Amino acid sequence: MTTGGGVAYTYLDSRPVTVVTLDSGPVDGGNLVVITGTAFSYTTGVTFDGTPALPFRVASDTEIDTAVPAGSPGPANAARNVIWQIGSSGH
Repeated sequence: MTTGGGVAYTYLDSRPVTVVTLDSGPVDGGNLVVITGTAFSYTTGVTFDGTPALPFRVASDTEIDTAVPAGSPGPANAARNVIWQIGSSGH
């Protein structure tokens, strides 16, 4: 979508997380993990089963470092949330 002023607003689809290292830890959280995947540059949040992982650091376009929040016993879904990207339009 291009606004009247020529500024582009682009919706980005979620990119897959390929690896989470460490892959287990205590339910009270706090473990430092490395999330590996693609297109992480515009990451605005990281969640584990919907609980924000704070703090987090985008180390590169393919790596995020974060601390795991407290959770329940069993598997958790690690997800990266990209909300938006603003760039200039060629139009």
